[in-house]
Amino acid sequence: MRTWDEATAVVRHASSIAVITHLRPDGDAIGSAGAVARLAEACGTRARILVGQSEPLPEALAQLPAEVHTGEEFDLGDVDALVVCDCGSAARTGLLEAQVRAFEGPVVVVDHHASNPGYGTVNIIAPEVESTCSLVWEWFRAAGVTVDDVTATLLYAGVVTDTGNFRWGRPQARDIAADLVECGADAEALVFHLMDAIPSGDLAVIGQVLATVEIHGPVAVLRAPYTLLAQASTGAGERIIDFARGINDPGVEIVAVLKESQPGVVSGSLRSRGRDVARIAVALGGGGHVRAAGFTLRADLATAERRLLAAVHEAE
Repeated sequence: MRTWDEATAVVRHASSIAVITHLRPDGDAIGSAGAVARLAEACGTRARILVGQSEPLPEALAQLPAEVHTGEEFDLGDVDALVVCDCGSAARTGLLEAQVRAFEGPVVVVDHHASNPGYGTVNIIAPEVESTCSLVWEWFRAAGVTVDDVTATLLYAGVVTDTGNFRWGRPQARDIAADLVECGADAEALVFHLMDAIPSGDLAVIGQVLATVEIHGPVAVLRAPYTLLAQASTGAGERIIDFARGINDPGVEIVAVLKESQPGVVSGSLRSRGRDVARIAVALGGGGHVRAAGFTLRADLATAERRLLAAVHEAE
């Protein structure tokens, strides 16, 4: 039984909260954070959504109906409680990490990453659930708060993205999605903007990254240097793995995209059809799910690739 009563009590007893999600957010991150902010406001609590990074949100996520703050100096001492959504570790809160770790008030962590150690005072962590938005849907029902069309839109965004448009996840994910459409979510528009729409210039950049693929035993590695990513839109780097994840050469178990987000900083996206990539990501300071995980290293691309391949070998 999940401790929704404890989580709801934290929100109801606070005058204001910060709702935080992870660096380089996706639909589940923004959707869950946006929905939790609306739950808080329905309880009479002021809420502000924060992402601890200087970069703006990709256009597709910026279109979701949530006011998300990035690129500012935040003082968490101004709020009574924190709710951290879809964030597998405190480190994934980025620029907010030190304040999250030092926060003296209640911290509610709502997440579905298996690697989450439980760093809150109230931890609702369910690796068997396909998305954090699915968990937040449960929270609304447990708290007796109505899901309106705006909240349904936010929650559907997370469910559809973290199931790969329902290619994986529990059968219940489809039931949740059906309920959210009944509540007013526009499924067709959301799928187009979050998963299909892409500028032609980004396609050219992604094509160049796809051409870098090299096979190293069980791993297909693709490299995206900063100078190339700088030519594309903010969200282009996160789309590369969607094109590459289907590589099915004999013996390939893992697809890895290494993206130089800034000179000397490489973020890695790992995907598999069965191999536990969360274990590999944790060894590199990251985390995630069995079939989808990620990490960030302070290194150049060549060093990041060597460390990745060593971690894969050690995990065999």
